[in-house]
Formats: sequence, structure tokens, C-alpha cells
Amino acid sequence: MLKKLGIGWEIGLPSGWGVYGLNLSIQLARRKISPVPLMLAKDMKINTLQKNLLQGAFKNHAIEVKFASLHSEVELPYPTLHSMG
Repeated sequence: MLKKLGIGWEIGLPSGWGVYGLNLSIQLARRKISPVPLMLAKDMKINTLQKNLLQGAFKNHAIEVKFASLHSEVELPYPTLHSMG
């Protein structure tokens, strides 16, 4: 069973992709799959319920970004979605 899924674009509210990434993250968290956002919007405005659902995702984000800063190419041990546009 899938436990983590990376999201390779900025999640948040400033764009269509950002809204999609935010909603995808929320739905993954509800299904007990940890979303791992590789980029977060700076001015993400989310409500308390969304924030509570995504606390783990934000923690995963911080760990992944710190790890990625040490290496130019990172191979993650779980699938990661990327936008193609």
C-alpha cells in the first residue's frame, strides 16, 4: 500500500496548479497517505482544518527540502508526481 506520495510543484493558493496540489494533499491525508510537497507557496492561506490535516505534510516538506539542499539530484523512496506544463 502507498504510504507517501511526493508532489513536485508548488502547493498553495496563487495558481490553478497550487489549488490542485493543496486539494490533492488534503485528499491524500484523508486517505492516510502522506503527501510530501516539494514546494510550498509562501502566502498559503488555509483554514484550521486544512492545517491540521496537513501538519505531517509540512513536516515531510521540511525534511525533504533540507535533504535536497545537500544533493543536486535526489532519488526519493516513493513515487512523485510532476506537472508537465
